[in-house]
Amino acid sequence: MRISFKARNKQEATVLPMVRVLSNEYEELAYFRVELTNVSAQLSFPSTWHERAQGRIYFAFFVFTFMLTFPWKWLAPDYHQCDGPRFGFSLSREYFHFFWGQDTGRSADPRKSYLWETPYRWKFKEKVQIGEPIQCPFRYVTQSGEVQETMATVQVWHSLWIRFWSLAKMNMRHLDVDFHREMGEKVGTWKGGVLQSHFQMEPGENVEQALARRATKSF
Repeated sequence: MRISFKARNKQEATVLPMVRVLSNEYEELAYFRVELTNVSAQLSFPSTWHERAQGRIYFAFFVFTFMLTFPWKWLAPDYHQCDGPRFGFSLSREYFHFFWGQDTGRSADPRKSYLWETPYRWKFKEKVQIGEPIQCPFRYVTQSGEVQETMATVQVWHSLWIRFWSLAKMNMRHLDVDFHREMGEKVGTWKGGVLQSHFQMEPGENVEQALARRATKSF
């Protein structure tokens, strides 16, 4: 058994500590981390789809998250949903998700989970095109150091979101980007590279700055 202390990624190294318990084969047995999270309590069991016959206890409460696995040899059938039976709930600002068994994905079978929206969920109202599409250069450096360059057709959009019970509004700008060639880490593989990207712009950001920020993220 091995215990490691680390953050979830490099950007979070100073603010999101994480403790992981691994088996001698480096399989994750448990973890505890500190981060802003939802309220959730779940108990799940494996199906024949899973590689390891183990159940999982998951608990999250605002800033603490805990997960523990346990051996479980009674496997549920696989219905091509990737999950076995699951029991519990998950509550966020926008959704309440309730689980009470295993979904099969078949419309004739009763549902074993349900998702409700909370009053805090933003509702989409309208989407407006801003200007005409423009052509911009785009440069991406892969994790292996390969430099990829192309032109991209970029369209800016504005969207408005509201809460039905409030006068509050949320205005967002986002970009639709069409690359003129495949880009990203998967270029040349069976999966293929990325030809389109859609992402939100930061406040005060122009198109060039948004594309430069996108180029720093792996895809």
